Amino acid sequence: MSKLKDTNKTDYVVLNPLYGIHGYLYNKVDMVVTNPYFGHGVPDYSKIKVPSPEQWFKGQNHKEEMRELSWVEEFPLHRAAADGDVTTLRDLLRGDGGNVGTWDHDGWPPVHYACWYGQGDAVKILLDEGGCDPNICNRNETSLIHLAAGCGCYNIIRMLIDHPFLDRHVFDKQGRSPIECCEQ
Repeated sequence: MSKLKDTNKTDYVVLNPLYGIHGYLYNKVDMVVTNPYFGHGVPDYSKIKVPSPEQWFKGQNHKEEMRELSWVEEFPLHRAAADGDVTTLRDLLRGDGGNVGTWDHDGWPPVHYACWYGQGDAVKILLDEGGCDPNICNRNETSLIHLAAGCGCYNIIRMLIDHPFLDRHVFDKQGRSPIECCEQ
């Protein structure tokens, strides 16, 4: 071991119990990362200087109208549904920013995010107070019941099944029923 450490200039030697089995022939290496600072010791963090905000944004345009809106800023209802933020959801639905049928750039309405993340209270609010269609599909023609079944959200599945306007015999783009999504 000491000879291996000296010749390879290593700190540790790890023995591979599978060496010689030829299993490595089937496993290819995708990437090797070499540490150029190996053996230099712990870096001196006191020499690292964080630039001031003026230097950081030097040369960049600060005008608000010039920058792009983030997803959270552009789709606040979607974010509130994904996070299960019931208070914000109700405020947005009362105000003018609460269109439950609006799709984001990925082609998802807010209620799909609530189903995906298992936010049952948000789904209930969007269906009851927001007037959202329980049969609404996203761009990939995935309905709410498919999403809830695929994610295993029993409470949301139960809520959707109890909804009087739900089409229980809907199929998604791949021709799957909600039960098939649940099984997968």
